[in-house]
Amino acid sequence: MSRSSPRLGLLVVVLALLATACTATQPTHDARPTARPSVSPTATTACPRAPVWHGPTTFGVSISTRQTTFAEAIRAVDAKYGAPRAVRVFDPTLPPPTAWGVRAPFLHGRVVVTSFRMPPQAVLSGRYDAQLTHFFREAPADITLFWSYNIEPEAAIDRGEYTAAEFRSAFRHLVRLAGRLCRSNEFPTLTLTGWTASTQSGRNWRDYYPGDDYVSVLAWDPYNHPAGVPSAYEPPATLFGPLVGVSRSAGKSFGIAETGSQLAPTDAGGLGRSRWLGEVHRYLEQAGAAFVLYYDSIGTSGADYRLQDPASITRWRAISQQP
Repeated sequence: MSRSSPRLGLLVVVLALLATACTATQPTHDARPTARPSVSPTATTACPRAPVWHGPTTFGVSISTRQTTFAEAIRAVDAKYGAPRAVRVFDPTLPPPTAWGVRAPFLHGRVVVTSFRMPPQAVLSGRYDAQLTHFFREAPADITLFWSYNIEPEAAIDRGEYTAAEFRSAFRHLVRLAGRLCRSNEFPTLTLTGWTASTQSGRNWRDYYPGDDYVSVLAWDPYNHPAGVPSAYEPPATLFGPLVGVSRSAGKSFGIAETGSQLAPTDAGGLGRSRWLGEVHRYLEQAGAAFVLYYDSIGTSGADYRLQDPASITRWRAISQQP
């Protein structure tokens, strides 16, 4: 053995003691990961009952199926107006179970303004819950749907068919029903007559208003001199201004679900109505309407609002095709 062996042994002992001391002072670690508390899935935000509408103004026309099928009616509209960006679809009562199966192939990518009508008492009883849930659920995801219950309820309420309170309650019932599906492309729309927005009507539009949480868009049905054949075409600011003001006072977007004008007797070629349609387009687009639908049909009173002269057709065709 060399003479350094005792010192080497002593050094080994000292190092061993130091290692033991260091090990004793080290904290111990569990190799298993620390469990994290789980987050409750119930802490979510409910979908809005009436989504806020943001978007450009879309123009189009109504579709009449009084004497024809839906397919035939919309093909005729597309041939006349070149596939308008927005269409107005009426259901006189409950939408049929096959509504979207029949209509969807013709409506892809369009704005659809639709309505249906049932007695408020029956709605509140839940009689139509299953059928309307099916209707809201099956609506195509690539359309923008503005739906309305019992359009122009004012006259029915005046006749005593139901009360304003019943109408408001039924409207809220349907909005809650649709809201459960959380469809962001479906907008509950209250549709009133254009006359109701006028102070001369003696009506208060809020009598029919179900509340801010239940309406995305306030829609109106104003016509140029609806009481008879017009002698002239009313300036858009006069015809639409009151309802634009009412909608803005409610903090809601507005839409024109129906509008139109018969041909004035002095306007045989339709050039005057064509110019008026252009003015309507400019005014409502600048005012920020959600949609504007021309009522290209004969009204229940027999008034003929159809665009049949080339000047008016050409004008509205160009307007309806704007992206």
